[in-house]
Amino acid sequence: MIVLHYTDGGTTNSIYKYFSSDTIESARELNKKASPLNVSSHYLIDRKGKVYHLVPDTLFARHIIGLNYCSIGIENIGSKKKPLTDAQVLSNAKLIRHLTKKYKIEFLIGHSEYENFRNSKWWKETDPDYFTVKEDPGKDFLEKVRNLLQDINLKSNPE
Repeated sequence: MIVLHYTDGGTTNSIYKYFSSDTIESARELNKKASPLNVSSHYLIDRKGKVYHLVPDTLFARHIIGLNYCSIGIENIGSKKKPLTDAQVLSNAKLIRHLTKKYKIEFLIGHSEYENFRNSKWWKETDPDYFTVKEDPGKDFLEKVRNLLQDINLKSNPE
């Protein structure tokens, strides 16, 4: 599965530095309670569409509760107030197309859609209280990326 996110602000340098820390910041109390391991993502895409590979695809990156073990995370620099760009749409589609050729990818979801997997065979979180509601990367962005990838038939919901 591939999961699309937005960073909720920041710059390429600040997000890279943030992800480079081994331990999570103290302000993220819910996440820190589950583990002191910092959040991370496999890829980061800046506002101009440049792709940075942060974590090898085959390693665990902590980017989505309950589904980290089976997913590749793609973070995009942006937020609700600073919507993702057309260059990011194109870069995400190109990267996803590459990853689906390289790996057996069944699903493409936005972070906002991960709750649909909560009662499925895919969900591996054992603490029912460890869950957050997310809105990223935004419906418009997801729709634009999915429109460019219609031919590869990625699912957005379990069964």
